[in-house]
Amino acid sequence: MSLRVGLVGAGIAGASHALDIVTDPRLELVAVASRNGNSANALAETFGGRTFNSAAQMLAEARLDAVVVAVPPSAVLGIAELVPPRIPCLVEKPIATNPRELIRLQSLALSHPLMVAPFNRRYQVHVREGADVVADGEIGQVRRIVGKWVGPYRARYAADVPTYRGTAGQRCGVLVDSGSHALDLVAMFIPSWTFTPGVATGMKSLTERNVRGAEVEAELRFHIGGVEIELSFTDQPGHPDCGGWHMTVVGGAGTATVDPNYTVIESTARTTVLKAFGMPRPATDLWRLADSEMPTGASLRAASAISAAVIAAYDYDQPRVRRWQRPRGKALGRLNGSC
Repeated sequence: MSLRVGLVGAGIAGASHALDIVTDPRLELVAVASRNGNSANALAETFGGRTFNSAAQMLAEARLDAVVVAVPPSAVLGIAELVPPRIPCLVEKPIATNPRELIRLQSLALSHPLMVAPFNRRYQVHVREGADVVADGEIGQVRRIVGKWVGPYRARYAADVPTYRGTAGQRCGVLVDSGSHALDLVAMFIPSWTFTPGVATGMKSLTERNVRGAEVEAELRFHIGGVEIELSFTDQPGHPDCGGWHMTVVGGAGTATVDPNYTVIESTARTTVLKAFGMPRPATDLWRLADSEMPTGASLRAASAISAAVIAAYDYDQPRVRRWQRPRGKALGRLNGSC
């Protein structure tokens, strides 16, 4: 018997999840909710399902076994908080960007054990296998991680883009978008990070922002325990929209280099090459959760640790120049010689 799935969000991400749902015989798309009725109707015409004007209405009226939330970052937490705690749920990039949101996300992590964040790298088999090999000690103790991401980030957040990115402002740029995936990849190779709150320290960040304040380039340097982390996100106008990335994990006895196509592990004992192949889709986590199996995606506890690092990066990069204040009268007196 298939799971009856409700989808919140009818944009690009929503359509991607809808395709995954309708091509999995264990899932059935029965409801689509979006504030944009035209988008919801268009998606439902393609993939099926009854349309709703709001997530609250869908959750109240549709008989759902599972939910997928695929909405812009500013709306994610509010929608996720409406989902019943015992329903399997995928939440697209639940990243907090300030302390108040982090408290809400941490609360969801405690109250919603069946809620999963589908960060992309988790579903790439060669990445997961590489992380397992490193965890088994093949390259010794991890000492340093360096990751580089490139893409047409400035164009991705241009004003004429017909998605939320076209109006995104401060604390809603590449750090939330690509940065959250990069930080989750780091978490895959240092899994203890997500179980030890506050272990990411010494954050230093530098960003380049567009006219609305959305960051379109970024550099991060921080530590997780004794591991030095360096991540960069560089705008390349001519690069394909999906972007490119690679990350190198340096250990005491070797290295592991990961990119979209390969994981190459070089140790004192051997060289291991893991090639990318078939990738399970995030929607498969819905029936895994329903069957009490371990999901492939990240826990909200991991998303909370990632969010704390994102917040630290934003806080460090805030302008560190005090606002000009009108001098006190006595100071003015000194300036004009009246003292």
